[in-house]
Amino acid sequence: MKGGYETDWHVLCCSDRSGACSSCESRTIAYVMGFTRSYGGGYKPSTTHKNIWMRFCPLGMDPETEASVTGLTIFHELMHMTSIVGDGEYSKRGMVKLARRDPYKARVNSASYTMYIA
Repeated sequence: MKGGYETDWHVLCCSDRSGACSSCESRTIAYVMGFTRSYGGGYKPSTTHKNIWMRFCPLGMDPETEASVTGLTIFHELMHMTSIVGDGEYSKRGMVKLARRDPYKARVNSASYTMYIA
């Protein structure tokens, strides 16, 4: 995955909910964090550099968590890392309502793609 993209990405496994892993909530398996930095200017074109981290929370490394759930979560987070999708709705009912109300937002919702492959 890393070879074809202009971003650097990293995986961080969190043993607890502190420091860089403070966003791990009780039901969170993994999440993506990143930042974009632009530099250059003047006579040189501006360059954008992105760093993206997928963080696996303690629940994501728990052997009691089903492998299929972990796999779908990884897919969901990879959608964030490789496309413009965000988070809007997570439940099937919420996604159907979102599709009726705002089809574009439903299309750029990471959970919509995850639900599709599920």
